[in-house]
Amino acid sequence: MTDRLGVHERGALRAALVVGGLFALIAGCALGLGLDRGRYAWDAIVYHEPAIILMSRDMPFPDVSNYFSATTPGYHYLMACARALGVTSTLGLRAISALITLAWVCTLAAAVARRTGAALAVALCLPLLGSMYTLMPGVFLLPDNLGWLMVSSLLLVKLSRSESIRGIVFAGVLVTLAVLVKQVHIWTAAVVWAGAWTNAAGEIAPTRRKFKRGVLALLVTLPAFGVLAWFSHLWGGLSPPRFQGDIQGVNPALPAFLLVQIAILSPFYALPIWTDLVDAVRRHPRVILVAALIGVVLVVAPATTMDPDAGRYSGYWKLATLTPVLFGRTSSAFLVLAPIGAAALAAWGIAVPARTRVVLGVALLAFAAAHAATINAWQRYHEPMLLIVLVIAVAEVRRNHHHPIPAWRLGGPALAAVLLGAYTLVDVLGSSPVHHQPLPPNHRAPGDPQPPYSRGTIRPMDEPVVADRRTSASPDRAGTPHDPRLPVL
Repeated sequence: MTDRLGVHERGALRAALVVGGLFALIAGCALGLGLDRGRYAWDAIVYHEPAIILMSRDMPFPDVSNYFSATTPGYHYLMACARALGVTSTLGLRAISALITLAWVCTLAAAVARRTGAALAVALCLPLLGSMYTLMPGVFLLPDNLGWLMVSSLLLVKLSRSESIRGIVFAGVLVTLAVLVKQVHIWTAAVVWAGAWTNAAGEIAPTRRKFKRGVLALLVTLPAFGVLAWFSHLWGGLSPPRFQGDIQGVNPALPAFLLVQIAILSPFYALPIWTDLVDAVRRHPRVILVAALIGVVLVVAPATTMDPDAGRYSGYWKLATLTPVLFGRTSSAFLVLAPIGAAALAAWGIAVPARTRVVLGVALLAFAAAHAATINAWQRYHEPMLLIVLVIAVAEVRRNHHHPIPAWRLGGPALAAVLLGAYTLVDVLGSSPVHHQPLPPNHRAPGDPQPPYSRGTIRPMDEPVVADRRTSASPDRAGTPHDPRLPVL
């Protein structure tokens, strides 16, 4: 047993070193070249960097009542602490942000390797290094990946073999930290509750022991709700006042959009567990069919055409413009892809172990509900979560297999990484450099300072500067002005 444990730990270390080394190489090149192109650079330079600078000057109690981000300020506070302690250059702060992402991908790779072995763990994590929605927040000053570190850690904790009191308390801490980074992560509380009530057989166990753990799970998530309530009171809403006009509302097309993304990503992750998925379809064909029909309903019921005013644009929403529109409101591409995604999701749910099915199922439902409660259905908010779920699902299925996986079955995730990486590279190279300039007019508030810094240096807030007035919006993709209405979440 000791020797077997040693093999698992050595595999975890190898996977973490390989995945971490690859990310460090990519991030090192981006930081060394001074990468400052694209939408993520715009978000970081115009919003998040000023927020960090201002907070660092008011430590330890900065004013976050209407600061320059639509998220809760946990990430910004952490980076402001680093700046207050002497890391005053943009490059230094970006390096710290890269270290956060390094911790995330290494933690995930090591945990997966303990279940599957090093080779498959590395392959499964490669798409995270290629996706612009995970790679770009790792090389710019953005809060996304700190939140994903908490989310993936929580899911891994809840999928452990036993539901210990220590694990429940730790999960509650992770939920609170996630909400401090992004308020939308309040959905993670549902995962803690589901895990506490579910036994190894995937059944809700109304035993006295489970009842105590269920009550404990509720108690440990109360601080997260307290954080959300405090900021909601401070802001008069779920985001700082300057951003509230951008995110208020609901988006009923969000479930269909998630299923479209699952349909596109699933084939790349299916190859390592193809036999298990085929067996799931054979054993439960009616479940697969019902899931596909639900996918049809989720596409037909709401409008699924491209509509920027309704938060339906960018990413895979472009598919809706390349294919015919049915009934004046339904994307034909979504009508094909969403049922496929629903069927694939059902097959994944059947293939994974029972407890995993409950935990990941509740996670996806709660995630969808939280993100449907904002107007913007943007791929950047969803793809990292879906990649995390697919990585963990494959690992959980392979956990029960004791025979080695053929090397050619690693090709699916590797191909996904290549395609995502190529798209990221094309997107970055096709974007114009970003210059410091004031916030877009709809995000300004009385008393806002003008941009106080230039590339590579940070000047005092009271030093006058001349703003770059070449455009009132960010240069986005080959000089096309970026819509200043878009919020930073």
